[in-house]
Amino acid sequence: PVTLEGGIGIAKLAAPSFDLRLTATNARVLDNEQGRATADIEASMYGPFERVYANGRVRVREGVIYIPDLSLIHI
Repeated sequence: PVTLEGGIGIAKLAAPSFDLRLTATNARVLDNEQGRATADIEASMYGPFERVYANGRVRVREGVIYIPDLSLIHI
């Protein structure tokens, strides 16, 4: 499940403020020809638009990434 909580302050539309928290458990973050991966995510973003602060962490639970054969790529 993915959860987004908090809000965006719009007292000044040209300069909003943020107080947002995102959590995800066992979220599929990659699922295509380049690989598959699931992860737990905790992230937050807060403060005024001019100096917004963002932080978080990601824990990859499982996954595989396919690296192409570079000899087949023409540059």
